[in-house]
Amino acid sequence: MSRKIKRGRNIYKRRRSKFRSIVTTSLWVILIGAIGFVGFSVAGPFIDYLRTKDDNTSDISQWKPPSSEPTSESAADDSAVNSPSDDSSEPTTAQDGNIAIEVPVEEVQSEEKLGAFLSSAKTDGYNAVVIQLKDETGLFLYDTSNEIAISADTVGSKMKLADIVSKIKSENLVPIARIHTLKDALNTQYSRELNYQFKDGGTVWLDNAPAKGGKRWISPFNDASVGFISDIADEITDAGFEQIIYSSMIFPSFHNADFGYIGDKIKPETRWIGLIELYNEVDKAVVANNANSILEVSVKSAIEGTEEVYKVEELQGKSIMAIYNADEIGKKLNSGDDTIDIPDSIYEAVTTVYKALDDDADKIKIIPCIDKSGLSDGDLLEGIRAIKDLGYKSYIIR
Repeated sequence: MSRKIKRGRNIYKRRRSKFRSIVTTSLWVILIGAIGFVGFSVAGPFIDYLRTKDDNTSDISQWKPPSSEPTSESAADDSAVNSPSDDSSEPTTAQDGNIAIEVPVEEVQSEEKLGAFLSSAKTDGYNAVVIQLKDETGLFLYDTSNEIAISADTVGSKMKLADIVSKIKSENLVPIARIHTLKDALNTQYSRELNYQFKDGGTVWLDNAPAKGGKRWISPFNDASVGFISDIADEITDAGFEQIIYSSMIFPSFHNADFGYIGDKIKPETRWIGLIELYNEVDKAVVANNANSILEVSVKSAIEGTEEVYKVEELQGKSIMAIYNADEIGKKLNSGDDTIDIPDSIYEAVTTVYKALDDDADKIKIIPCIDKSGLSDGDLLEGIRAIKDLGYKSYIIR
């Protein structure tokens, strides 16, 4: 066999020997066979991979790092909250060690928003939520059946208590309610019996002149006030809330002249008795519904002795939620004749403050609450780490 190769104008013929053709042909056969063998060896597994790729894709996409070997990011998240190990477990009570977050008011105004927040809270590792159900103006944030609220037109939501509780428990979270008690400028306008009144019985007391925005307050000394707040607590815990926090269990700022107008009952030496008696009466309705009461206090005011309802000897065996607010606490606290210096480190500051509170708390159950306003994410994590290192099993993030 010959082939022609054009090279300018010259044409040459070249013949191959018979032996050389046989050798060349044999080499080509061997080479083609080798390529075929190697190709099959590589292509076979590759084809098997393509056939099974669709079956294995779902497994690959669902794989997560083992919990026993967390990444640095997941370890940081775990320092904030303890994720429940079993999502199907029944909720525990807050007394057994609940990690709770307070739901923003705007998230409770619709089932869709509430459901989304609760799902996110559970994913973040919380096992309880706090829902504010009556704000400091007196507005009810649920569809209450309270007669005064209905008459005063202070029902600010269509959400039913039963629906809120059902939504929370469907996520295996513990429902905890929070209500403002004595701060209430709205319902007091409808019912005079709730107000501080002058001794003449005809004048309602305001915390300032009307022209300067003076507001009414609920008086803890009135039977109508005790009944009003007890009815609210009864309604809420009867619907399934396992705990209820009492906020604003405080007195307004009285002027010296007010003592003469209202009477000796508001004098600082003994007026705290009215707060304790109110708390005890309201607690009766809560206990009857197999729920628990929590008294909200400022950790700064409790340490410095200005939180009037915080009477250690009167609160033995009771629970308090002690709020840590970094801006309020500042750099120093005065405890009796002692001055407590607050460290710059959030971890050390939280440790210092709650140790000081616990030293004199005796048999009061303290539930720390960190107000995260003004704190960076890193500072919040450090504060939570301090609480956990102090041995607290329950705490609340607001």
